Order: sequence, then C-alpha cells, then structure tokens
Amino acid sequence: MDRRATLLVVLCLTALPAGAERLPKDRVPEPLRPWTEWALDGREDRLCPFLLGSGQDGSAAETRCAWPGRLALDLGEREGRFRQEWTLEQPGFVWLPGEEGRWPLELRVDAQPAASLEWDGAPGIWLPAGRHTVEGSFRWDALPESLAVPPETGLVALSVRGAALPFPERDAEGRVFLQRSRSAEAAEESLEVVVHRRVIDEVPLLLVTRIELSVAGKAREVLLGRALPDGFLPVSLDAPLPARIEPGGRLRVQVRPGPARGRSS
Repeated sequence: MDRRATLLVVLCLTALPAGAERLPKDRVPEPLRPWTEWALDGREDRLCPFLLGSGQDGSAAETRCAWPGRLALDLGEREGRFRQEWTLEQPGFVWLPGEEGRWPLELRVDAQPAASLEWDGAPGIWLPAGRHTVEGSFRWDALPESLAVPPETGLVALSVRGAALPFPERDAEGRVFLQRSRSAEAAEESLEVVVHRRVIDEVPLLLVTRIELSVAGKAREVLLGRALPDGFLPVSLDAPLPARIEPGGRLRVQVRPGPARGRSS
C-alpha cells in the first residue's frame, strides 16, 4: 500500500491593472538609465521574482532571490559530507545543513574554499548572484539520530553508512532523521492534484485558490500548470514546502511524502 502525504499549497490571487507590473531594467527610459544603479543601491532584491502585496504592510515588498537545489547527504559513523546547488538572482545569504555541535566544516563554493557564518545559532553562507555548488563536511563522535536541514530545502538525497535511504523521514521543521526512513512501499511515484477556488467580490476582486497535492514516491521537484486564470496577478503564496510561481505563471514545488500542512489565507 502506497504511503501518501497531502501537501496543501494556498495561493491568494488578486486582479490588478497591468500598470502594477514592474518595469524591467532594459525598458527604463534612456534619460533615467544612469540613475538605475543609484536607485537600486541597497535594494537590489527588487529585481528578484516577487509577489504583489506580500509585504507585512500589504505592499509589494516580498521577493524570492534564492532557490535551493537537491541536498545530497553522505553520512557515516564518524564523519559525513554534503553537496547542494543554489541559484541566486542577487547576492545573498543562504542556510546550510548543520547546527551547534554539528557545524559544517571544510566549506567550498564552486570548488573554492569558503567560510560559514552564524545567524541565530544556525550556519549559513553568503553567495554571489548566479548558480553555485556548495560542499562541506561534518565530524562527530557517533552518528547522530537527526540533522538540522533548513526547511527552505525541499529535496534531500540521503545516504547513511554507505546505504541510500530513498525515503528519508523529516519533521515539520525540516530536520532529517538519519537512522530511520519511510517504507519503500511508496516506491511507485504518483501525484494527484485537486484545485478549489473561491471568489471574494471586493474591490479589487480577490480569488483564493487552494491546490491539494497528494504525493507518493521519492522527493522531487514538479512543475505544474498555470496557477491562476488570465487577468489575475499573484498576491501571496503560502506553502509548507519550497514553492514559487514561474514567470509564465506555472507553479513549481519541491514535494516529498510525509506530514505537510498548508495554511488558509
């Protein structure tokens, strides 16, 4: 019997005039182009993909500048290694696997030595814009029962003591349990999609879309169809796993079996 987990992705979409869209840098009027870098100084993240009205004050403030790739963990009784790719639209800070007492060591970015940073007790690293490969190692007296992995990372490939665990178990905070995994009975991959929409007749018109994904099989990245009808722009995206809306309006989600809860908006 397949083990399944329901992933709820909740989107709030609202109709806004086309003038609300941001102006690309290459369409800035010629007289204003010399001022572009000055205007963006300290606010370079404004060029990243964004969700309209997603700021705490309702403004178009929230942007998504970094997208994590699959995290590969190869862990043994006394030491371990990890490898992960990141894609950044702008220079920024990204989280690393590990925690106090299990800090990532021997960091390398694109095969060059690098140093980690501590933020709120968790490890991270500053990366320039572009696509990068981050690698590092761990050392411990004995293999721990679990390892902290940033919840921003949705895909994990885990190998423990030389044996691959195809269905690593994770909790709601993203922590990976190293000495147990879900049953391989879920090996057959499947994905069921159920969509519900609710129209709120206000000014502007609000469309709430709830997408339920029933996932079986290994953790993976899926690209769904367009998340919203023509004439609507995204306001906010609420999901328990890494998700983003692509420029063409399609929804990309890093899914995995296991407990996952969405929140209503």
